[in-house]
Amino acid sequence: MKPSALRSMGVEKQAELDGMTADQLRAAIVNAEGNLATIKASMEENAEFCDLRQKYKDAAAGYNDGRKAQKACIEYALELLDAKGQPAGSVDVGDGATAEG
Repeated sequence: MKPSALRSMGVEKQAELDGMTADQLRAAIVNAEGNLATIKASMEENAEFCDLRQKYKDAAAGYNDGRKAQKACIEYALELLDAKGQPAGSVDVGDGATAEG
């Protein structure tokens, strides 16, 4: 488990879970899943949140489209290299970074 996930849960909850039986852990999972559904429903009912989410989507659309296009370009070029029997090897992508294919 990622340390950030443990931090978001809190040490008290972690200690509580550590002391549970298998059946209690299963019940805790069911309870947490129910809480997630409640939180999601609350978010979807919050008009301010929905407006902000839509503004974010609109603002990020161009960036996301650009990222998708560049990832597709990389994936397709790697497939073409593979089809030609040429290993991609290590490709210099600038700024000292490399991409492995």
